[in-house]
Amino acid sequence: TLIGEADPPEEDQCSDEFIYVIDPPPVNPDCKVRVDITCINEEGIDCNEIETPDLQCNDGDEVDVLSFTFTGLGCEVTSNTQDSDECKDFEGGPQSEDSRIICLNDKLQRIYDSSVVPGEVFTVPTKNGGDLTDEITCDVLNAADKSNRQTLKIITSGDESLYLKDEYGSLKLESCDDKSCLIPIEYTFLLQNVGSNVMDITELSRLREKSTETILIYYDILFLVEDKNLEIGETTAVKEGSNLDVCVKEEIVTVVRVNADPPNGEPCLDVDEYVIIPDPKECRVDVEITCKDEEGRDCNEIPSPNFMCSDNGNPEELTFTYIGGECEQSFNSQEDECEDFENEPSITSLVVCKDSDGTVLSSQTVTIGDTLTVPNTGRTLGDVLVCDVFETGDNKKVQTLRIATTLLSLKDVFGSLRLESCDEQSCLVSITYTYEIENIGTNVMDVTTLVRERGNKSENLIGLVDDTSLDVDESTVAKETEEFDICVASQTTTTVRAEADPPADKPCFDEEEYVLTIVGVLTSPPTDPPTVTPSESPSDPPSPSPSDPPSPSPSDP
Repeated sequence: TLIGEADPPEEDQCSDEFIYVIDPPPVNPDCKVRVDITCINEEGIDCNEIETPDLQCNDGDEVDVLSFTFTGLGCEVTSNTQDSDECKDFEGGPQSEDSRIICLNDKLQRIYDSSVVPGEVFTVPTKNGGDLTDEITCDVLNAADKSNRQTLKIITSGDESLYLKDEYGSLKLESCDDKSCLIPIEYTFLLQNVGSNVMDITELSRLREKSTETILIYYDILFLVEDKNLEIGETTAVKEGSNLDVCVKEEIVTVVRVNADPPNGEPCLDVDEYVIIPDPKECRVDVEITCKDEEGRDCNEIPSPNFMCSDNGNPEELTFTYIGGECEQSFNSQEDECEDFENEPSITSLVVCKDSDGTVLSSQTVTIGDTLTVPNTGRTLGDVLVCDVFETGDNKKVQTLRIATTLLSLKDVFGSLRLESCDEQSCLVSITYTYEIENIGTNVMDVTTLVRERGNKSENLIGLVDDTSLDVDESTVAKETEEFDICVASQTTTTVRAEADPPADKPCFDEEEYVLTIVGVLTSPPTDPPTVTPSESPSDPPSPSPSDPPSPSPSDP
């Protein structure tokens, strides 16, 4: 408004005014809406910064609490590193149906009994249940007809490795004690009117895409919006809870789409996405033991030899073990001729064996436990084999053996020598233990330790491992070859423990056991010794005398 006044020369005043009105700008028919996604866990940590737990549940310690996801699958999906676990399906298995699960510990206490549906997570033992103890056995019953569809056993003592994500038939391990793969998280979808007009939220939909899933569906979550009418600059928030599996390496994309309508004009739209990429720096290693002979037979399936050596005449080659000791320990079916001299064979001796005609066939310096071979010279041995045993220090003869080669049986003892093989018949068989180490995790790893225990002896075999750096799904081996006595009843247990380190320095281990059982065959000599004796030995003894040992010396056998 403009007002003007003026005074003329006369006394009467005059005035005038002008009013100018500026109309307000027209209302913007467009609207602008914005959606932002955030995600945190119960401690307020961003979902992309949540640490992955060590997947190894134990290292020799007993576990107290376990949580499983019921998958409803059969025993064929079982995947774990335990050797003593068991899984049996009945009538086709659970077949992804609603079920009732009953779990007992090894004291036959019922520690879980409840109905479950596929995808449900449950905890063993229940709040008022007993302890897990060393192992649990679970029956999966069909919820409708109560028939048993699956029985499985899980070792919880700590004696066998237990990993998160291990699968035991229809049960997938999700947590053990305070370690868990499933982390409660909360998504917040913040809706804001960033336009210049009021609006109504008319659509809010959410899609969650995982790299392991192929079906993509937008879910309507508009019902979660409490205040759908937003003034200019006003916000409202929608919260949605979920469980994040931090033990699975996969990309999880959450997409939220919002639509809004102003009182007039065109509706508006906004879309936001939030990506979580769990990258478990976990380590899972599996070790297996096999034992085979040179013909590829499992060591527990090696047949016993024919203990009698003379079925086809005189042998061509003999192998003995040097056991030391005097003639009184001889044990055979011969009227053997064994003569001790001033001293008895000691820990280390020189053993010289000659054929009937005095030909030296073998000259070896041996220590107790060593084997010595009278080699194949292309002809059969004579009827009598003469072996002289000398001290290695002063070359004094301490024992002479005259062995009838036509009357031999494996494990015969002649003074300080015990017969182990004759031609193709042998008690000592070459066997090879193979330790296969496999990376069954999702990260590269370095094998750091491979400890083998057998009897009272323990040895780190890491130096025998072909390749200690393993990619995902890659395996490597270490091998040990030894001679094993299959003629003596025994049970030999071999235990091996493999340890590995992944990039995140959360080491893991696995143990395996192989038991080699030899039944053994009775090898006692006949009650009545045979009439044939080594009387056919040469009338003249071999030229070397006790005071004059054969030319091979202990230092140069």
